[in-house]
Amino acid sequence: MIAKALAVDLDGTILHTEPESYVIKGRSRDCYLSQRTVELLEAISQLIPIFITTGRNAPSVAKITSQLTKVRFAGFVLENGFVVKTDLKYPYPQPKKWHFADQVPPAWKPIPGYECSVGFILPDSQENPQQIVQQLMKESKEEGYICFQPQKIFVYPQQPNKMLGLARFEVEPYIALGNDFNDIQLFQGSSHPVTLAAACPEIKTIAKEKAGYCSPFATHAAAEDMLSWALVKLLAA
Repeated sequence: MIAKALAVDLDGTILHTEPESYVIKGRSRDCYLSQRTVELLEAISQLIPIFITTGRNAPSVAKITSQLTKVRFAGFVLENGFVVKTDLKYPYPQPKKWHFADQVPPAWKPIPGYECSVGFILPDSQENPQQIVQQLMKESKEEGYICFQPQKIFVYPQQPNKMLGLARFEVEPYIALGNDFNDIQLFQGSSHPVTLAAACPEIKTIAKEKAGYCSPFATHAAAEDMLSWALVKLLAA
């Protein structure tokens, strides 16, 4: 089955913390893309549309795409499926107001640029941030899906689902590159799911069951290997 598009996750899939050619500055840490990864993205974008599917917001993704001037991106599924764009130009719409966010501890640093979701960078000493958010949301009578990450916490309107965003582009069948729980629905809908050895077990299981591909490598070597596999598939079709 010939794929009509490539849906690619960023962090932990093609974007890694080990230093490489392209640096993406972050508020809590920097991430990197290798030169070969960028070259493979360029080659694939000449064959099929590429869609970034990520939990990041638009300003964050723009830091990446502004450096990849030869890669043709057809669209963006942002904030884990809740924001869909065909370009990343300013200005952005008025963000959703989360009333509980006004009451979080002063040491929590808001992450700007989110349109539907809300995120904070947490201090190292913070205990039970999920319980704090749950209580504040109960008091403000708000509902949402809480996602805790090392040093960060996010709240989404409901359980993240990148497939809801990608479906708006009507690009099935597609190749999907991902590594974590927020990629599960994307993998379930993909004709060619592709992942790496460090991915969560559920993601690797889907790739195996659907005769996709799981790279044996790590970090940038894995990113290059996954994209090489996708390119070979496309050229052989």
